[in-house]
Amino acid sequence: MIIHHRFPQSGSLSSGDVFSNSINLLVEQIPWSPPPKGFLKLNVDVAKTSGLGEILRDEAGSVLGSFQDAAGPGPPTLMELKAIKQGLIFFDSFRWCFKERLIIESDSKLFVEWIKNLDKCPGVFVTIVKDIINRLRVLEGLIRWVARTANIEADGLAKSGIG
Repeated sequence: MIIHHRFPQSGSLSSGDVFSNSINLLVEQIPWSPPPKGFLKLNVDVAKTSGLGEILRDEAGSVLGSFQDAAGPGPPTLMELKAIKQGLIFFDSFRWCFKERLIIESDSKLFVEWIKNLDKCPGVFVTIVKDIINRLRVLEGLIRWVARTANIEADGLAKSGIG
């Protein structure tokens, strides 16, 4: 399902962004930043209860499209990889509309590392990671890790995409 909607900026931190021990510390809130000229940015995320969400924006921050869905059964690791793969499929389905290249952002540092260095990926996930790498190559896309606070809108879509 594609939804064209401009999302309001969220100023609140999620409970996962705050931690404490004997001293209360606050993790720095890093906002979403627009892609450089010539790129579109697709933020992807998975909710713990298996919803996935993606939001595609241009350099002005305008929402070009978004996607949310139930991710289906499977372990959380597989769901994160499926969200990234689904993001590539989502972009590819209407990339003919755009001349810009793609940047995918995920707040899952481990999975971004696996995609950037397949040797670090456990054997059970190699097939899906290779597929992601090949799709990125065909699309001339990039993937990078971002802080959770820079991925708030995709997280919100993922949480509401739970079927």
